[in-house]
Amino acid sequence: MINKIQKIFIIILLLSLCSMLYINTVSANTVTVPTSVKVNREVRYSFDKSDKNNITIKLTDQKGISYIKLTTYTSKNKQLDEYILSSSDDCSKDKKFNNYISFKGYDEKTSMATITINKNYFIKNSYNKNNKINVKIVTKDTTGLLGKEKVYMTLKDSSWNVNRGVRASTSTYKDGVLSIRLKDFDGLTTGKACFELTDVNRNLRILKIDSEDLSKNLSNKVTRNNKIVEGIYKLNIGDLKLDDNKCYNIQVKSTDALGHARLESIKIKAINLTNKDITGTAIKTTSNTSKSSKTTKTTAKSSTNKTKTTSNSSTGNAKTDEFLKDLNFYLKKIDSSWIYSNQSTTIANKRANCAITVNWALRKMGILNSNQKLYVSKQNNIKNESVLKNHGLKCVYKGKSTMKNLVNNNKLKKGDIVFWYKTSHTNVYAGNEKWYDSGSSGTNRSTRHYNKDVSKPRKVSYLNNGSQKIYAVYRFK
Repeated sequence: MINKIQKIFIIILLLSLCSMLYINTVSANTVTVPTSVKVNREVRYSFDKSDKNNITIKLTDQKGISYIKLTTYTSKNKQLDEYILSSSDDCSKDKKFNNYISFKGYDEKTSMATITINKNYFIKNSYNKNNKINVKIVTKDTTGLLGKEKVYMTLKDSSWNVNRGVRASTSTYKDGVLSIRLKDFDGLTTGKACFELTDVNRNLRILKIDSEDLSKNLSNKVTRNNKIVEGIYKLNIGDLKLDDNKCYNIQVKSTDALGHARLESIKIKAINLTNKDITGTAIKTTSNTSKSSKTTKTTAKSSTNKTKTTSNSSTGNAKTDEFLKDLNFYLKKIDSSWIYSNQSTTIANKRANCAITVNWALRKMGILNSNQKLYVSKQNNIKNESVLKNHGLKCVYKGKSTMKNLVNNNKLKKGDIVFWYKTSHTNVYAGNEKWYDSGSSGTNRSTRHYNKDVSKPRKVSYLNNGSQKIYAVYRFK
């Protein structure tokens, strides 16, 4: 018989387990976002065209300027001159670059430095006397934020014409969404227009949208001469990674309809971090004992369904758990509107394949950079295999064996990255002979659209029946 003390002990133990389960469920379905942000931009450029004899480029930054590189070109993009100021001291002193270009150093009172170009520089160097000069400006402020832009300038009838790339600016932040305002009179959604976002903290390009998709993703659009010249792109800040200083760092590369590109850097200081669920609703991060009866029911259900509990449980390896959490984050994005493809596999394009979701997760962890891809070829060559080894993953198997043989010999564990023999297939083992797999088996073969929930572990018949062999297995140490 169980005495009263034993009953009390069992109740306390059950309540503890319920609290742990509640917290794990919360963390698996939430993202951390700030309640407010403080935005710091790269050096800003503007142009004073009021003097018909000179055009002045104003460089403004409240933090100060530590690097300026000015390169001039003819309208045919033949380089003319290049001038570099590589320190804050250099950027604070007045200089004469040549007889036609002068520099006024950074002034703390106005937070500005200026570059003035005389009209005779255009007359002397322009191609075929068209009085056109292209100027490329690269800057860094004292915090290291990078700005880069190529400007197309023309002197015509004693007046200046300046054609720039798309101007991007942050407008508002609310409930985990940062609004980025884009503006360009040549058009945002026609011709060569393109918009890219890079998460600097992960060295990962998270978005690339061409002109057609950009028109669908902009709100508050402004039209001029039948062109969309202004609009707002809404960025879910929960998709970004915080650095050690609780800052998000992104680079915005925007290209207008004529192909004029501009690169801008934005540092976003997170203030008062909180957890939100995937639909954006704020939730509490601490367990509440008043919910114990509700949690007890959850525990009872989970005990009768061991498969579900196992799929959300820890593997006992922090790196593996982080990888699976990041992998699941991307797998949950894939729905029936996505297409299986080996080209243009980006979140914005809603295109994925078996390897790309693994790549996205590894990039989010900082293991792969945005230019590296991990996959196995039909010749059993694992692209960027050395990167895995250099970042704490160990090859626990390499050969030619079925899944059942490896499971029976304890060679497969949950979270293992698996490369298949001569099939160019990559996926992740989920335990219980199931897989995290965003390959073609989860799609309608005729339309190539995904028709299965690839975020859930599932058995893949052609892999499990023994007809396919496993070539290599990599595991976090």
